[in-house]
Amino acid sequence: MFLEKLQIQTSQNIAIDHTVASAGERILSYILDYCFIIAYAFVFMVLPAIFKVQSGVYYLLMLIPVIFYDLFFENVYNGQSPGKIIMGIKVVMIRGTAPVFFNYFIRWVFRIIDNLLLSGAIATITILLNGKGQRLGDIAAGTTVIKIRKKINAGNLIYLQVPDDYKLVYESVNLLQENDLRIIKETLTYLKENPKSENYQTIAESIRTKIDKKMGAQSKQHILAYLQTVLNDYNFLNK
Repeated sequence: MFLEKLQIQTSQNIAIDHTVASAGERILSYILDYCFIIAYAFVFMVLPAIFKVQSGVYYLLMLIPVIFYDLFFENVYNGQSPGKIIMGIKVVMIRGTAPVFFNYFIRWVFRIIDNLLLSGAIATITILLNGKGQRLGDIAAGTTVIKIRKKINAGNLIYLQVPDDYKLVYESVNLLQENDLRIIKETLTYLKENPKSENYQTIAESIRTKIDKKMGAQSKQHILAYLQTVLNDYNFLNK
């Protein structure tokens, strides 16, 4: 099966290629979530028998987490349900902004059509034919589901080991914020992993321009060396 690539423009106007989650990965995440729901329901069905509870209100309250399972987890855990976390996939906006409650709500409403009608056949067919990994709910909400890379903790950048005799190159590096360093690190990782990407040069020049502007610098280094130097300088000054 060919993995679809999707280009998403970040809030910093940097186009990054993402791998769209396959229909199989999404189905597996759905099955995992369904198993968690069944386990939850089993426990709460057994409890009344043990404690001899017979109340319609109890069963009504028990259904609420089942009904709102996907909406709750995706909204609270940044586009991921337990099944998606295990599968390493998440919901993102096509336009690059962060999804908000409304987007998750639209996906949740359309889940009835996508997953429940025809046993999920509609969702599977739409994902396969769409080209952006979108089911009907994704199309309506402006979202898709992608495979996620290993997250980088901005705090970890501060503890990057730099030799004591390291020679500082860019003294103005402290004008950058931790979020800038996170973006630099992610971009550096992406460029190293995708040297033949058709967007390589565009991404490289875009982030170079933004860093130069913030630091008041005019870098001449190769982009990979430049980004690594900025990270090293920042860590050296913030030991």
